[in-house]
Amino acid sequence: GVDMLTLTGIAEKIIAKARELNCPIMSKDIKEGYDKQTLYIYFENVNSNDYMQKYIERKISVATVYFPADDRKNTLELLEMQEELTRMFVKGSNFPLNDDVCGQITETKSNTRDGVLTFDFDMYIFEAYDEQPHELMENLEIEGE
Repeated sequence: GVDMLTLTGIAEKIIAKARELNCPIMSKDIKEGYDKQTLYIYFENVNSNDYMQKYIERKISVATVYFPADDRKNTLELLEMQEELTRMFVKGSNFPLNDDVCGQITETKSNTRDGVLTFDFDMYIFEAYDEQPHELMENLEIEGE
């Protein structure tokens, strides 16, 4: 079967999708300084619950922050970016993560303040556990060689 999703794997999928924006994508802390015309992506909250010992249910709050080229003349640039993010993450609210699992995107919020765009959404993921945990371990060992 397909290996269980990891948070890293989910983040990589979201970042890969965001790369369609054709602007740099970062996930480092903004406190270390930020680049213009760059989209920063974070996982703010991750809630994971077991469901009947058969499924893992996850809700991930994804935050994105975009800094425009110009601090002042940026209204159109920010609107375009907001439109693109909406197109990517809202209209395709079924977000494929692997062959078996889609994330459901809910609760999108977008905000522009001080010339910075924030676009946040929740992703809900419901995934069956791998039936054979020993198989997973073997895979990891083979990859690690």
